[in-house]
Amino acid sequence: MANTSPSSVRWQAFLLLVIAIVGPPTALLTFSHTLKPSVPITLIIISAYELFIFIVSIIAKVWKRLEEPWIDQIADGLRTRMRWAINRPKAKYRQFMRIYFED
Repeated sequence: MANTSPSSVRWQAFLLLVIAIVGPPTALLTFSHTLKPSVPITLIIISAYELFIFIVSIIAKVWKRLEEPWIDQIADGLRTRMRWAINRPKAKYRQFMRIYFED
């Protein structure tokens, strides 16, 4: 594996982000003469795309903060269910009570 410095990784990530955000509107502007839309429609489409990217980035940040606690809760719930399935404490308790009070 090649050793890459953290700064070069940051630059690569930044360039990919710029390409992802600026690329589609630039392509739309480049080929707009073939589509023949009016300038306001083109601006509306580009603005809607940028707004969509902004909303998706906020949702991704929210999901990032919610993901870990939800995974922990799901794992705890599964762990508890597995313990109950394996140990069967109710059945063992009933058996104990039946034996204990069999007089």
